[in-house]
Amino acid sequence: LVFIFLNFFLFIVNYVTSKKTLFHPAVLFSLLWATVLFFHFISGLTILDQLYPVMAETWLTIFIGTLCFSLGSFMVTNHWERLGKFSFGPIKKPHNLTISLQLRIIFLGIIVIGLPFYIQAAYRVFLASNIDSFFAGLRIELSYGDEDIGITKYLTPLSFIVFAINYYVLLRQRNKLNTWLSAISLVIALVYSVFATGRSYYFIILSIYLGINFLLNTEFKIKKYVWSLLIFLLLFMLIGIVYNKGGNKDDTLRENIHSSLKMTAVYVVSSINALDLELKNNVNAKYSGEYNLFFF
Repeated sequence: LVFIFLNFFLFIVNYVTSKKTLFHPAVLFSLLWATVLFFHFISGLTILDQLYPVMAETWLTIFIGTLCFSLGSFMVTNHWERLGKFSFGPIKKPHNLTISLQLRIIFLGIIVIGLPFYIQAAYRVFLASNIDSFFAGLRIELSYGDEDIGITKYLTPLSFIVFAINYYVLLRQRNKLNTWLSAISLVIALVYSVFATGRSYYFIILSIYLGINFLLNTEFKIKKYVWSLLIFLLLFMLIGIVYNKGGNKDDTLRENIHSSLKMTAVYVVSSINALDLELKNNVNAKYSGEYNLFFF
């Protein structure tokens, strides 16, 4: 609890120091870790009651890391502010970057043509899993089996790049053609993500969407960020049920909600326990507090 309050206090200090600029890196970073620590505490009392206690050195490491990041962030931003070359939010005068329409169409064509081959390869991987459920079998074989999608797997990150470029151009120049190119590239990127069976791919798409809007869209307010993240969290849990990862379509709604919440909590807080375990395994203190002294 002490370190939760310390991280929230650091967030408040950063928020006030940054003149209440919520998107300042130090503000976002401290808020993120304060939220994760709070969620770790709540999860340990509820859905993740088997979480083992974390030693003080681990909490201290996280707090000092956040503190150092905040100090470094303010040093950089204050330097650029004195030079009059730093600002937060959408770019007032975007660079006059021209992206060839022909190249955009060519690369969009590549990922569209490659999609059937990618799906065919995914079906081959599913057959190798010997599991009845398509997405569950595909995910397990990709994660733990010997079969691989093959060279077409590189089309997945390419689809993200194509979507990012087309969406960037759409916000710079809104017209019917750019709208269609952006929409088609988004759908194709989502299809690739579905067959890749990793939920982090959807987060990449969300990051592209939020990031480009942050840079270019002055009408994209904080409420839209919050709603986007909440919708993504809901989809994250639903997709887990489809992939049989934190839920099962044959279970009841109550069981799926509990499993989804539990798996989501594992994703959010397990890194803290992993860090704690790593510190315990690699630091053999001869006396109490030796690790703290070594760290400082």
